[in-house]
Parts: sequence; structure tokens; C-alpha cells
Amino acid sequence: MTFLEENRIYEEDGKCTVLVGLDDLLDFVFNKNVMVIVPTFFGNRSFPWINEAVLSPDCKVLCTKKGVVTSIRASRKRRTCWIVSCEAWSVDPDSDEFEFLSELRELFEYLGVGTCPTPSSLGMKLMQISFGKYDLAKHNQPGGYVKEFITKNLVGGRVDTPMEGERFDNADLFDMSSAYLAHFGHQPTGTAIFFKRLDRGYFPEWFARCEIEVYGELPIGPFPVRLKGKSGRVVYPTMPGKYTAFLWRSQVEDCYTVGLKVSIYDGVGWTGTTDDPLHWCRDIFTAKVIAAAQGRPILEKNIKKVIVSAIGRHGSKNVYYTLVPEGEEDELDLHVSAGGESYAYFVHEELNVNSANMIHWYSYTLMQCARSLYHFAEPYAEQGRLIATNYDCAIVVEGDESHQYVKKYSPESWECAPGTWLYMQLHNLWVKNPRTFISDEMDVQPGVKR
Repeated sequence: MTFLEENRIYEEDGKCTVLVGLDDLLDFVFNKNVMVIVPTFFGNRSFPWINEAVLSPDCKVLCTKKGVVTSIRASRKRRTCWIVSCEAWSVDPDSDEFEFLSELRELFEYLGVGTCPTPSSLGMKLMQISFGKYDLAKHNQPGGYVKEFITKNLVGGRVDTPMEGERFDNADLFDMSSAYLAHFGHQPTGTAIFFKRLDRGYFPEWFARCEIEVYGELPIGPFPVRLKGKSGRVVYPTMPGKYTAFLWRSQVEDCYTVGLKVSIYDGVGWTGTTDDPLHWCRDIFTAKVIAAAQGRPILEKNIKKVIVSAIGRHGSKNVYYTLVPEGEEDELDLHVSAGGESYAYFVHEELNVNSANMIHWYSYTLMQCARSLYHFAEPYAEQGRLIATNYDCAIVVEGDESHQYVKKYSPESWECAPGTWLYMQLHNLWVKNPRTFISDEMDVQPGVKR
């Protein structure tokens, strides 16, 4: 691996080479067979040859849907090398470059699968190795219409804020350990089939449009509803009424448990289920536990990053975005601007024919994680003690049950199985907004750079 700063490229041993342009950089990269890390692609300490890369036949400049460059894939004679930013690894561009290279080297050597350009690609590579290692069956992606149906009606992590705006001298936080990993091991599989009327005996797992009738006020809602309109906000209804929602089988069972009437309409069902992903879950969790036991917190943190990114990767569409120069854009391609400046290239969407993303696995994982949070939070909501929930944690009015739980960040916590609830006391808590919590112990403000 190497680090590029302006026109100087540094190898891991500190050796520096001065480059005179993009072609010189690509010659260096392919001769040495190395991955290049850059601080960022735009702004201060940016990649110096982004314009040349967009025009180069040897490069694909990969970006987000909004045109934020994430990496450059360089190809020559069936060989591929990568140029990636610190931001692709959620690392501050102003961090020490040699320290970052050392951390990546430690991660790659520990996991033993070579270098990968992003945490998600590393996690997916480990997942593919796991399937081969245990001689597991191949699982098919659902067809295009099924993917569209799931993606269109996908609901993210659960958020409740019944005590929004309030302040507390003391509160108890309960956090689900390795939440996504705890719910990724069991998944729907087999042929995905659309239905107009559900045959319960034929589909062990399904996802469908439902109408739910709530007869009386609930302490906390068991099912999500996406509101119509510009915001598209997701809520969990607690008041009497009729609601339309897209639910998995388990969510419908939760509705039945609290006495709700559910009418099931059109949806998609799977002919089987599988525990095959559990092998990857166990292997990657074991790697994380061993790293913690060895007293390597940075390595443990990076493995956690790989786990979350790999599972999140399954929620991506089977497309990717590249920057193309002016004159090669399609009619609907987005013109790129950054930092108040306009650039002579456009964001172009391309089909990823090699994608192994399983959107139904991603949706199912998020749903089961939200259900676990619901079942944990429900007793506190009934007692009037639930302050807020946020994806994989619940904050409640201080009580006397905390002694039953392992303390978060304690030496015992790192070996707790995925899905274990961990405890931490909060002082001077302010529930500013949904998902925004400020206390002496933590400062959770999504979208605010710290």
C-alpha cells in the first residue's frame, strides 16, 4: 500500500517518489502492484489529477449518486489497481497517513485475504470465502421486480422518541451488541414468487402489503408505516385507526400478539430459509473477539467497520456511479459541482452485472433488528419509562434493573454474544431530536461532523 500527498507517493517503509502526472502514477501503481490511499478527492489535500482520471481510458472514477468521488479503479491488461480516499474508510483526511497505512496493513494481514479498497468489499470477500470454506449452497438474488418491490418499501432502523426535547439528570442506556450481526445469520432463500393471495403453507417467509387495524391506544407500535408526502418519514402508530404497511411475516405475528387485525394482500414469498450466513457471522465475530482479547482496540474497531459495511452493502442497488466527461453524458446525468465550483463532468449510472447484493437479506436483517428493539422496549413503554430508541439501543428512565446487564465498554463486554444487551448510565441527558442525544458520556448527532 502507498499514500499519495500532492505529487509525492509514499510507500509503507517511508520511501518517497515524486510523480509528474497521472500516467506516471499508473505506471508506478501497476509496476509495484499497490493500492493508493489519498486524503480526499476534492478540497484540501485533494487528488491532483482528477480531471485527467475522468478522461483516461485506463480509469473509472467511482462516485456517489451526488457525485462525491469515493475511489478510482485503474485497469490495464486485465489487471486492476485501486486509488481510494481516507473517507472510504471513515477516516479523517487530516489523520496521520503512515499510522493509517499501518492500521490497514494490520487489518489485512490479520484477516488474511489481501488488500481491499473498502470495508464493504473486504467484508463481502470474507463472506464469499466463508461460503467456499464450508461448501455452502449458492443462493440466488431475487428478480428485478422483487428487488424493486423490496427496495421501494424498505424501512430502515427503528426510531422512537416519546420524550423528545426533555432533559434528565440520569438515564439508563441499553445497547444491543453487534446488532446487525446477531440478525444476519438466518435468511429467506429459494425462489421468490409474487402472490395476490397468501398461501401460508407454501411460503415459510414472505413480505407483503397489509392493512392493520388498531383498536385501542398502544404503548409502542409493533409495525412501521411510511408517511406519504415529501418527507416519507417512518412512524410506528400507537393510536386507533387503519394503516397500510409493508410487513414481513414476523411483524404480522407481532401485530397478532397485541390483538391487532391484519389483512394480508399482495406480496412476495420465498420457498425456503437458510442459516448459511451464520458461518460468516461466527467467523468474523470470532476474529473480532480475538482482536479484543489481544488488546488491539483499533483492529477490533476496524473489524466492526467491516461487519457493518458488508451487511449494509446488501442494501445497495445493483448499479454504480461514475464520472464521465462533458460530451459523453446521457440526458439525465447530473452535472457535478463541489465547493461552489462547477466541473466539466457528469454523474453517470451503470449496471453492476457482478453484484452479489441480496436486498431481501438486508431488509430482513433490519426488520429482525427492529423487532428485537421493539420487544426490549415494550415493557419500558408500558411503564411510561421509555425515553427513546435508536436502531439498536433504548434509553429509559433510570431504574434498578441495570445490575442484570453487562456494562458497556467493560472488559466482559467484548466477549458477549451478538444480540446481548449492554448497559451504560447517562448523566445530564438532553433528547434534542429523534436520534440526537447529548449527555456527559456521549454526543450522538447524525450528520454533524466531529
